[in-house]
Amino acid sequence: HCKAIPETTLTTEYLGHWRDWNGYPASVLHGVKELVGRCLKQASSTELKCGLKERFDKLRNSAEAPELKNSTELSELVSNMSKLTCDKGKVHQSGHASMRRTMFAWCTLTVMTAFCA
Repeated sequence: HCKAIPETTLTTEYLGHWRDWNGYPASVLHGVKELVGRCLKQASSTELKCGLKERFDKLRNSAEAPELKNSTELSELVSNMSKLTCDKGKVHQSGHASMRRTMFAWCTLTVMTAFCA
């Protein structure tokens, strides 16, 4: 049900939410892996997949998320992402933001419940 992840979720500013989910400690690595992996499979277009890839790569390579940078647990996801051919000029022109956020909220709730329950 996830069309794509909004930019705000895969940012360094949002990392605190990944690490502490409603008062429960959570794994950034496992949460990001599951969420991005599921949403990559559910994305209906290359544009949505490329937008997801751009945000994932930026977060993964940030100094604020060292647990993501060279994680072997993400190697399959990184490999799948590397197979995408993306035109950076089109990434931010994809779809309706409110619909993406609604679908993302469902996807986030589903994934984080599995890790935090």
